[in-house]
Amino acid sequence: YLYDDARVSLWTEFDAAFIETIPSNVLLATKSKDRKDYVYHPATGEVLSSKSIASIHAIKNSWQGTAPDIQIVISDGLNPRALMDDGHLLPFLNGLIEELKGLNYSVSNTHIVLRNGRVRAGYACGAILFGRKASTATGNGIIHLIGERPGSGPHNFSAYLTVTNQSVWNSKGTVNHNISR
Repeated sequence: YLYDDARVSLWTEFDAAFIETIPSNVLLATKSKDRKDYVYHPATGEVLSSKSIASIHAIKNSWQGTAPDIQIVISDGLNPRALMDDGHLLPFLNGLIEELKGLNYSVSNTHIVLRNGRVRAGYACGAILFGRKASTATGNGIIHLIGERPGSGPHNFSAYLTVTNQSVWNSKGTVNHNISR
């Protein structure tokens, strides 16, 4: 069962109906040509497409100079079903936003949704959004929700929390797994 579930999970893609349920989403892509390219060539899922980079700059420009504390990024990862299963993403997302706002964090009104995205693609989003005079003195961050661990059975997704200051977001290659929680 777990092997079959892993195979189905790995080759599943976000479907349009699911993406439409994510409030205020902007759908972006990495340089992976398709799911096969993403699975066979992992590095393509770490780099944003040029069109996606332009879209992220548009999100940043919409902030009109005042960046929120947190940007949420949602990626299919290696197990899109972990996010698409009923009762997985949306209750978590709504609770997360409510909790963050209750702690007086500002959260971007736009949710970035990455097709064929790996964790480092989320870091690339943060570098564009929070580098170069967009960050606050105390730092800004991303919460990257990503489908992981195909074949685990319960379809787990992870939340990578990466918060740092402008100089670190600005320094290419510095934001990596070592500063995420």
